[in-house]
Amino acid sequence: MSEDIVEYKVERKTKAKKKPQKRVKSTAMPETKNGRPSKYKPEYNKIAFEAARKGMNDVEISDLLSITEKTLNNWKFEYDDFFQSLQKGKDCYDGQIVETALMKRIRGYEYQEIYSELDANGKPIPEKTRVVKKYIGPDTNAIRTWLFNRNSKRWAANPTQQGDGTAKVISDFINALRPRERETDET
Repeated sequence: MSEDIVEYKVERKTKAKKKPQKRVKSTAMPETKNGRPSKYKPEYNKIAFEAARKGMNDVEISDLLSITEKTLNNWKFEYDDFFQSLQKGKDCYDGQIVETALMKRIRGYEYQEIYSELDANGKPIPEKTRVVKKYIGPDTNAIRTWLFNRNSKRWAANPTQQGDGTAKVISDFINALRPRERETDET
């Protein structure tokens, strides 16, 4: 199917185009940009920053501003302040949300599960409820990602083939962070 699309594009490119009429430049009038004026407004910088800071992608931001994604990309190129606002918002989101989640996966974390017995009507029985604390251990892929981004020369993509003890360091690191699972009953 992709070959059909490629052939179609090739055929479209080879079609003959009409020659545009020559425009005569007037020396009396200053040269201006052709086309309609841009919808861009400087206040869009703040809107774009806030939207990117909340984790919205370019498609969602363009919908928010009632423009197409292509227009958003053009504005990024034409208006440096707009581009900088988007980048700062995306950096804030990455720093606050994504890095925090990555650190949680690196260290491991505890969470609680609540188990309840149900009566004949399907409602939980309060006396038969127990809370179980569970632990999710550190994620080796998250650790590898963090270490590789911090020092890519030392932490190659495949540490088991290095023979310099890198795999043992990661294993020891995981074991040091892993507490035991605990279970508590609440009645």
